[in-house]
Amino acid sequence: MKRKPEDDLAKKRLLFGIIGSLLFVYLGWYLYFIAEKQLLLPPELMKIIGIVAMIFFAGAALIGLIKYLSDNG
Repeated sequence: MKRKPEDDLAKKRLLFGIIGSLLFVYLGWYLYFIAEKQLLLPPELMKIIGIVAMIFFAGAALIGLIKYLSDNG
């Protein structure tokens, strides 16, 4: 079956979304581990924000990866 140019563009956009989600997972990890060193917010709040960011964006990256690897996605 012949692929359309729109399919290639959709795959590229999906790949960029996956990469962006993984960058936000890293940002959540970073926030979690610098929580004790920063003075802006209470450390517990920073850790919660980091954990929520990691969970949410890891889920988004996983869904994007599943869709990217599927044949009809």
